[in-house]
Amino acid sequence: DISNHWAKADMALWLSKGYISGYPDGTIRPDNPISRAEFFSVVNRAFGFTLNVPISFNAVSSGDWFYQDIAKAVAAGYVSGSADGNIAPNRNITREEVAVVIANISKLSPYEPAASAFTDIEATWSKSYIGAVINAGIMRGYGDGTFRPGNTITRAEAVVALNAALNRLNAAGGSKNLVAPIESQLPALAVEPQPGQNQSSSSPSEGDIKDYTLTITSSSYGSSRDDDTVNGNVLVDVNSTSIRN
Repeated sequence: DISNHWAKADMALWLSKGYISGYPDGTIRPDNPISRAEFFSVVNRAFGFTLNVPISFNAVSSGDWFYQDIAKAVAAGYVSGSADGNIAPNRNITREEVAVVIANISKLSPYEPAASAFTDIEATWSKSYIGAVINAGIMRGYGDGTFRPGNTITRAEAVVALNAALNRLNAAGGSKNLVAPIESQLPALAVEPQPGQNQSSSSPSEGDIKDYTLTITSSSYGSSRDDDTVNGNVLVDVNSTSIRN
């Protein structure tokens, strides 16, 4: 059911990568809404968030299919739940909520001016986040000049926005450019010149850490989706770690 859909390319790509899945009847239902829990699950798979933390939310129990994905979302720092202890996993996620999640994942600075171009965004809690994702080219509004922040987002719209965010991340150098605590499984890296070697103060380029030592100090290092090559010394300075790809 995506053969003639406007989001066919992104939907097919994400289906092939296993970031999304279809239904037993062979459909993907691109124009259906997506729940908050389903959205968190897609985000975790696509961006490689694997660590989780203990969670305690109303209407969320350890036996729920989404329990681990919510725990990963909280650990990654892109969602925290409300002050009354709710996280509403089964409620359909809105466009403004998606904008906030993507802005957090992408470490975008708040930017209200870009949101002011829309006729239906007033002084709202999400305005600066919407402006940030619009300014970064990750999300767009509609032809009538609206953004429709409170509308539920469709599965296709969610995938297209997340794919744009992932492409932007990869273009900027991959997951190493995520700043903690957004991806808490990435280590704090200490890159230091070695005695008798290049003492330049400039940072080494991505994938080429020649004349430097890369010190891994956390329980996990490396993107869950991309390979990385380190041309230099690697010091594992932690009791136990998982080095991926």
